[in-house]
Amino acid sequence: MAGAGASPLQVTTLYLTVVCLWGSTFLWVGIATQRTSPLVVVETRLLVGAAVVVLIVRAVSDRGSHRVTDLRPWLTHGAILSVLMAVIPFLLLALALRGVSSGSAAILNATAPLWAAAILFAIARLGGQDETALPRGGLAGLLIGAVGVVVFVGGAPSGNVGANMLVLLCALV
Repeated sequence: MAGAGASPLQVTTLYLTVVCLWGSTFLWVGIATQRTSPLVVVETRLLVGAAVVVLIVRAVSDRGSHRVTDLRPWLTHGAILSVLMAVIPFLLLALALRGVSSGSAAILNATAPLWAAAILFAIARLGGQDETALPRGGLAGLLIGAVGVVVFVGGAPSGNVGANMLVLLCALV
């Protein structure tokens, strides 16, 4: 792990590894949805992710300190969060990648922080907190970010409009 004693080369290597793994997700999901249904892609993605988490938890936890029965109180909340934070966005993305390029999908999905900031700004404005809604220059930052997405996508995203809207909805969720 990259810690306080990690060299700049180690940190850079780990960073680039994460970028490649994370960024390639759009490509692999796009390829997979051309060969099978989006639902199968989502199910496979979630099962592999769950298996990896179980392996990591088993590797780092003390034997016997965690039992499945200890998780029962959290199962309902976990199931709701899983559906909202993983199943729905992954399914929207898998459906969208049947009609939009993985590069455009990645750029459109990168609007998630813009959506979050815009929603928080709107909630703050509706609550009468105009002065604390965004830090100084925050609204300008949102606009610059939105213009940046338009510039990178080229003003007219590749693929069909419906697929692009699904990616934006995925970013919003």
